[in-house]
Amino acid sequence: MFINIVLKFLKLFFMSILRKNIYFLIIIMIFNCEYSYSFECFIDKISLIVNNQIILESDIQNIMNIIKMQTKLLSNLIVSRDVLRKQSIKYLINNQLIFPLGKKYKFNITNEEVLGVISNIINKFNITFKKFKFYLFYYGIDYSVYFKYLKREILISKILDYEISKNVYITYEELNLFTKNIFYRYIKNNVYFLRCFFIPLSENYNCKEFILKQTLSNKIFFKLKKGIKFRDIKKLYVDHLKLVKIILFEYRTIGSLPVIFEKFLIHGKTGDISYPIKSAAGFYIVNIKDLFNKVKKIIFKEFCIRHIFIPNFFIKNDYDISLKLSLIKKRIESGNISFDNAVNIFSMDNKFLNDRNGYFGWFDSNHLNNKFKVVLSNLNIMQISKPLKSSMGWHLIQLLGTRIVNRLHVLEQIKFYDYLYKNKYLETKELFLEKLNKFSYIKIFN
Repeated sequence: MFINIVLKFLKLFFMSILRKNIYFLIIIMIFNCEYSYSFECFIDKISLIVNNQIILESDIQNIMNIIKMQTKLLSNLIVSRDVLRKQSIKYLINNQLIFPLGKKYKFNITNEEVLGVISNIINKFNITFKKFKFYLFYYGIDYSVYFKYLKREILISKILDYEISKNVYITYEELNLFTKNIFYRYIKNNVYFLRCFFIPLSENYNCKEFILKQTLSNKIFFKLKKGIKFRDIKKLYVDHLKLVKIILFEYRTIGSLPVIFEKFLIHGKTGDISYPIKSAAGFYIVNIKDLFNKVKKIIFKEFCIRHIFIPNFFIKNDYDISLKLSLIKKRIESGNISFDNAVNIFSMDNKFLNDRNGYFGWFDSNHLNNKFKVVLSNLNIMQISKPLKSSMGWHLIQLLGTRIVNRLHVLEQIKFYDYLYKNKYLETKELFLEKLNKFSYIKIFN
């Protein structure tokens, strides 16, 4: 039988040479072969349509395998196939809706960024690269497929972050309300010795009396701020004129003091004098004579800046951008253009992040790299820096001010701000994705 097959093959081969058509040989072999062999193979099919894009069954299977591997590594849990499939379909739909939004940003994800993510994964699970590739093989994931998945994942994350960050704001009132109880926790055990000048109002006071008493309280406050001794003011206004009373609160915690003192006491220290505090009965001027059990303060420096910013995805050549920003700086310093106008014309922050004339706000020097810290430390107020490059892009910075801050309170505020921002970010993200899904064509095939 083997000889018959060989002879038939030779016959067909010579026939094809005569016709000078190799494709003809292939066709004849297929249709004249007496033996057929069948191989089990996976037939791909369309499983999803999202707007005008199709998603194949193989795409879903790849994502299911990746999620299965990641779940196993993170929590050692086994997730049911139905749950995996639902998660994978949701993931692919969202990614397909988000991806077209990235055209306006022109993000460029490099292979080095992807390798950095893989390196972080390997370090997190304390495994070798060889073992990591074995995990991929074990779960049926091709390394090149996983590499492309991570690259797209990084891109999608950046697009989503830019789209959502534009709509997430934490107001001062929200932050203040959230932190009030936490600040109170730090000072609730403090013991205060307070001396107060009290300027009383009569029970049925009129507008004229109110203005007179308010003017008197302001006058006493400014005398104290100028350094006039407490006892000298007491002699004049309390003992002689009898217009003012002295009230002492000796060794009281904040919970046993009038609520109207709270705002002043939260940030107060020994020797501080309050502005006149209005109550229903009159005006208080509070002096912290002594303070015990105060939480230790940690002092650090903050900078207030605004900037002209060009992000990485608009930069083709670092030299050209640096030169452009240097020329902008010269124009501002020569008076040809104001910093505000330069922000509106040149800064990409102003166009894409809706900031206020490049205003960046106050931030801790510890959050800066050494290069930025040195440059800002050597700037005078309102002076403009040389062009500086960060991981986000290029900056031209103007220093608006510096201040020394109690680190304890600010660190709490930063922590609370991050907590509130994260919650609001997740809420906004859910609404954003719901809106994308609602106004898109999505077809899922069984």
